[in-house]
Amino acid sequence: MDSEQDHPILVVDDDDGMRSALCRLLGAAGYATRAFASAEEAQASSLVLKASCLVIDVHLSGLTGTDWYATLGASRPPAVFVTAFDSEQVRASALEAGGCAYLTKPFNRRALLQAVEGAIRAGHAG
Repeated sequence: MDSEQDHPILVVDDDDGMRSALCRLLGAAGYATRAFASAEEAQASSLVLKASCLVIDVHLSGLTGTDWYATLGASRPPAVFVTAFDSEQVRASALEAGGCAYLTKPFNRRALLQAVEGAIRAGHAG
């Protein structure tokens, strides 16, 4: 049987502090996590398609989070998009890319955990 360690939550954010905070918060809630500073770095990992959920910053340096997620194909894990730069256009791009949830920074712990739990449920149902 697969363990949660085999299906971590991947956190992709180019802000070191935010990436660390997200991993600490998710870890405290019992989730295994792996962190990446860019979409390109995450893409190079064999964990991407094994992840239970992706938490992706929309505005990454290099390839954007939404553009990268859209390239992952049908077997991709569910995603929660986060951004500090909220707008109708950004929100629409996250939903069009296939995101399960969209959070504007700063967000509270409960909002993140609810979004991740909902995304994981959606991924198991799909």
